[in-house]
Amino acid sequence: MPTHRSFIPILIALLALTGAAGLPASAQPTPAPDRLLTGALVGAPVAAGQYIFWKERGAEQVALYGYDLATSTRFLLAQPADPTATIGSDGAIVAWTSRDPAERALAIQGYDLRTHAVFTIATGISGAGEIAIDRGWLYYTDSALAHRGLFARAIASGRERLVSPVGWRPVAADGALLWSEETSSGIGRTATWSLHLQTRDGRHGDTLIAAGAAGYGGCSGYAVSGGTVVWAFAGGAQLSGVQLLRLDTGTRTTIAPTGSDPHIQGATVLWTEQPVGAPSQSQRWLVRSYDLASGKSAIVVAPSASASAARAIAGDRTIAITVAGTQLHAISREARGLRFNAPPSVAAVPATMCNPALPSSCGQVRALGDGMLADDSGRWTMRGVQFFLPQYGINGKTLRDDNYAAARDDGTLAFWLERAQAYLHANMLRVFVDLPSTVSGSTTVITPTSYSTLHDFATAANARGMRLGLVLHNSADWNMTEPPASWIAGLLDYFAERGSLPTLAYLSADNEINNHCANSGQDCFDTSQSFDAQAYIDGAVGWVTQFRGVVKNRAPQLLVTVGISSEMIDADLTRAAFDFFRPDSQGRTMAGLVDLLAPHNFSGGATAIIDDLRMGAAYRGAVVLEELGFPTDPRPRDPSWTEGPLQCAASPLQAECAATAPFFVETNLRAQQVGGYAGGSAWMLADMHEKDTTTACDDPNKSFALWTGLFAIGGTYCDGGTTSRNAGQPKATALRVCIAYTGSFSACIAGTPFQVRGYLPFFSKS
Repeated sequence: MPTHRSFIPILIALLALTGAAGLPASAQPTPAPDRLLTGALVGAPVAAGQYIFWKERGAEQVALYGYDLATSTRFLLAQPADPTATIGSDGAIVAWTSRDPAERALAIQGYDLRTHAVFTIATGISGAGEIAIDRGWLYYTDSALAHRGLFARAIASGRERLVSPVGWRPVAADGALLWSEETSSGIGRTATWSLHLQTRDGRHGDTLIAAGAAGYGGCSGYAVSGGTVVWAFAGGAQLSGVQLLRLDTGTRTTIAPTGSDPHIQGATVLWTEQPVGAPSQSQRWLVRSYDLASGKSAIVVAPSASASAARAIAGDRTIAITVAGTQLHAISREARGLRFNAPPSVAAVPATMCNPALPSSCGQVRALGDGMLADDSGRWTMRGVQFFLPQYGINGKTLRDDNYAAARDDGTLAFWLERAQAYLHANMLRVFVDLPSTVSGSTTVITPTSYSTLHDFATAANARGMRLGLVLHNSADWNMTEPPASWIAGLLDYFAERGSLPTLAYLSADNEINNHCANSGQDCFDTSQSFDAQAYIDGAVGWVTQFRGVVKNRAPQLLVTVGISSEMIDADLTRAAFDFFRPDSQGRTMAGLVDLLAPHNFSGGATAIIDDLRMGAAYRGAVVLEELGFPTDPRPRDPSWTEGPLQCAASPLQAECAATAPFFVETNLRAQQVGGYAGGSAWMLADMHEKDTTTACDDPNKSFALWTGLFAIGGTYCDGGTTSRNAGQPKATALRVCIAYTGSFSACIAGTPFQVRGYLPFFSKS
């Protein structure tokens, strides 16, 4: 159980609220239609009563601030504040999480907005510590082994009860509590999410509000006010749009066909409409409101070039809007049609006379402070694809010296490089390389891939406008012994001596570092009774530390990353994106060690992942969706791994495509394009020949969706497989990647089986 002793936070600075509630109405300042509260926002703001609260990044540290809308007064609550802290308030109390370095756990601090008293609500909390406050009650999540779940605690007495052993993301107001629950099926399968409600007056026990397969994250947002619930599922859900439920009548209404992260206060509903398609100056973000009494909607923020998102509504219906992720605006309820048309800021990149078609001429890819990547030509957005040669299978087999030489000689290497460059227009090939290993009981060191093979491949890719992203495999051996350390250092020296380091986009310390434990399908960073997760975290973070040291000692300009799977089964109520921020026993985190983050997702959850990283964990660095999928499987075990009806290749977001590979690929591609990613990499280029036999169709070890790719390879396919069967033909998923990477629909269907088979009538719907 969490301890409840009081302790003094590291440092809390408080400014008294002068006249917050005592001014006569005639003396209240007249609010401006748009007030900029901060230009250095960290994470997500919270609004309650007459207040807005947020975290703000200063010159050296993050601080927690509040703003009194009644008096137009800004005040400081805590400095320094944890950048990953969560905030909750009901307008009478504001609470936030802070990390206790002595106990390596979270505490929840409170501040009474009426008496200005500071107090500790709870300590010893594990995990993300998601919180909500309502009418003297704290709702919070804890992942401690003996105290796991979503809890309700009376702030005055400390009395508490378990609400749900698997509850996440509490939201509370007006005596009602909302939370999410997830049932995960493991990697490559969509999780089933449900939204629940409970009221303190006993009228509603654990009430199921909505359920559906929604990939990572479940809902993009939900809220409750005065007996009305609003919600929207995250990207990847079959049910889209903004939903509304009146508890008194049970009436359900779809108030908008599209929209995300809805909020409600009284009779006002607010949500955001994100742009779709490839980013450009014509992209527009939109914020709408809806009036329950009249049933009419209005535009609060008109279509704007900057990423404008609704985040909260205060008690007087003042709206908290974020712009470009770092500006926080308080918008008057009377304001309509505001615009934020300044394009996203891009850090200055020195222009050179390089040729982007030859990456080696444009210098090293580097990370910018605003979450972008760049080279000497300017902003560099990753348009990657996982590269395996079909005849050898996945992982490091393609680049083993003998395999690579044979493929170069027989022309298959050039054939598949052409598919990646000429059809997909990729600018990066992601490849696996096995690190040297020592034969058991012997000092013999096996090095399956030589420097000359890697350099030859990098040269071939560079000539076609593509860099390499190298994933170095060590298979959960967290010891940086002399053989792998020397091999990595020698590789970098070999490339540096030949002026070829710019042909490498990044080095990855591990493909999916949370996926190497014996607990099959479970997130290895999760705490559980049957597995020592902390020992695993210590080993994994220790490996990343050593890996970074070896790379940066030889090539400090080269980017380092590490991948995590976002679709492992959760055991401790902490979503996988937060694995990047789980500290080892020395307080180190992977997010603090690498230059960019590399989550993987196959089931349409990319929007929720970037929200967790940007808004939940306040991460400002570059993020790439390093694996997105899924490709089409010939007779899969899961119907969502199929191409679906033919028209799904052209219009994958329509209803009949909601559980197909094109739908999930498209959902993740759109999130990658507009959601704050620095690009991504599609999984994977082509089918593997392991599936190219009739017997493989009945082999459970080979009848597996992740062994298939964007392009067909010919030969025998299982029943119910892809409509594209000849070698090199693009599947529906390849079409979607091509459109995203090129922005040209017509170019992607020219000369493809979609065109020659007369599929064009379907494409007119796109």
